Amino acid sequence: MDRSAKWQGPGPMPSYFVKAPDVGTAFQRNRDPSFAAQLDDLKKTEAQRRGEQEGSGSSMVRDDKPVPSLKPPPETRREQDRSCFNGAWAKEQMDWAMRHRDIGHQQALLQRGREQTRAHAPQQSR
Repeated sequence: MDRSAKWQGPGPMPSYFVKAPDVGTAFQRNRDPSFAAQLDDLKKTEAQRRGEQEGSGSSMVRDDKPVPSLKPPPETRREQDRSCFNGAWAKEQMDWAMRHRDIGHQQALLQRGREQTRAHAPQQSR
């Protein structure tokens, strides 16, 4: 941005001010990391910004990207949309349950192993 547009002083901008390096932005970048991130984001397109967010969130939301297609009228489309959503939702819930079931199963095996180790360990007499 042209610094002469920001000049608020009386008369024209002095030549030494025009030649001086712009340290304000560099100072702001070093002072506040969130400001630096915002400035970096301004240089990116919306698609690039959204691409960085792809890794977070639900797989159902991440995989459900809109694509242009011919669609039937809303009154005939509702049932199909509902069944498609319910299927994806059920799959995501099942995947979550399987991940957590495996963790629970591993913890149960560890606990059972500890109990068996205690049962087979020689008893110490006092």
